[in-house]
Amino acid sequence: RGSKGDILFSGEDRVWSNIYFCVFKRRKGSPNPPPPPMDPPQQVGP
Repeated sequence: RGSKGDILFSGEDRVWSNIYFCVFKRRKGSPNPPPPPMDPPQQVGP
């Protein structure tokens, strides 16, 4: 009964954990994150 639900929940949680880990690792790996989309236009201007 709760086995199927538990497994499904665990699987989803695991996937989310993996995504968060990847995002955190990527953010931490980049000491200088890309500036906002409003910054580039200003630099491109004269």
